[in-house]
Amino acid sequence: GFSKITRDMSARKQADENACRLWEANVSRRLATEELERLKIILASIGYGVICSDAQGRINFLNPVAGGLVGWDLNEAVGKPLNHIFRIIDEKSRLPVDNLIQYEPQQIKIVDLEKKNTVVLISKDETERPIQRVASVIRDEQGEVFGYLQIFCDATEELRVERQRDTRSAVTQVFAET
Repeated sequence: GFSKITRDMSARKQADENACRLWEANVSRRLATEELERLKIILASIGYGVICSDAQGRINFLNPVAGGLVGWDLNEAVGKPLNHIFRIIDEKSRLPVDNLIQYEPQQIKIVDLEKKNTVVLISKDETERPIQRVASVIRDEQGEVFGYLQIFCDATEELRVERQRDTRSAVTQVFAET
C-alpha cells in the first residue's frame, strides 16, 4: 500500500520569517548602537570643546574639553538649554552673542567668529575666557534640522600673543614716525 501525510507548514514558515526579521532588526539596532558609541568616543577624544544640542536647543552631548571650559559635566548639562550652559558675550560690548538656535533654521550658516570680534565664554563659576568657535546646524537625510553643533577652544594665549604683537607694531610705528 501507499499512504500520504500532509501538514500545513504556513505557521512554521511565518514563524521562521518573523524570527529572521527580528534577528535582522536586532543586528541593525546593535550596529547603530555600536556606531553611536564609536561616534561618542571620537567626539570625546577631540582636543576642542564639542557641544551638541537637539532641534530645540537642549544639550544632548558635550565632550570633556567642553565640560572643562563651560564648567559643567555631561550628566549635569544634558537636557538644559544651550544658552544656559554655553554663555557667550562680546568682549567689548559685554552683550550676549547670538547662538545658532536663535535663528530660523533656513538662515543658519557655519559661523566662524573672527578674532576682531572676540567672544568671551562665561563658565559655570563665572570664569571668563576668550574663545574661537565654529557653529553649525545638523540636518538629517531629508534636510530637517535635528540639532546644533558648537566646536570651540580657549583662545586666551593666542589672543595675548596677537595683542602683544599689535602693541609692538604700534610702538615701532610711533618710533619710526619720530
